[in-house]
Amino acid sequence: MTAKKMTFMDMVTEGILQNPKWGAYARGETSIPQEELVWGNEANYFFYLGDYQKAREVSYAFSKYAEQEFANAFLQSLVVSTLFNAGLYRSLAQRQSEADKLWQDLIVFVENLSKNDILKKRKANYWIYEAYALAKLGRYEEVLEPALKGFDGLKKGKGIHKAPHNNTIEYGLVNVLETLVTFQKEPIPENKQKSQKALMDYKKENVRYGRLGYGVIFDLQISYPDVFIPVLPGSDPEQD
Repeated sequence: MTAKKMTFMDMVTEGILQNPKWGAYARGETSIPQEELVWGNEANYFFYLGDYQKAREVSYAFSKYAEQEFANAFLQSLVVSTLFNAGLYRSLAQRQSEADKLWQDLIVFVENLSKNDILKKRKANYWIYEAYALAKLGRYEEVLEPALKGFDGLKKGKGIHKAPHNNTIEYGLVNVLETLVTFQKEPIPENKQKSQKALMDYKKENVRYGRLGYGVIFDLQISYPDVFIPVLPGSDPEQD
């Protein structure tokens, strides 16, 4: 008999339940295992499984962890990604005023870095974080400049990863931000369809390159219900 192929849902469920600490938390037996908060994957997994209460709890805990990591960093200019994660997961925790403050801090921080320094250290991703923060604050007129600057940097090998597509969170996000801005300026059905297609393309890119942007996808779905029809988890479990 041919073994049934595991879906991503199967893998997520198994990964949570078979982990001694996270399995106990999922069953309501313990509190969040703080020492395991590293990348925020567990928050994404709980959103994926539809347990929004635990997803928000873990998102908040991870956001606080990321915020502290940024504050403690010896060279803060090298770890803007932690501040991005702090804002992203504070938003996913539904603590919007706190998230807005983190987005504002991120924008100010990136704007105080020189272009040459960002490119020299291959941190073009930071401009895309800035563009996302501007969008989340509703400052849509300001989004495209840093988004396109960051995208150009990624294409030139100036991202955290030299190969553009390996910057999984940021590379495909630029098109999503572009279409989102267009829709906000002109909310017509055609522009909504373009935004939806961009989000689906971003998901496909993530499936191919490690799913690192799933937190962003969940945040976009939740933050803009008037724009996006959820693409995660997918209706076809074989396709996420």
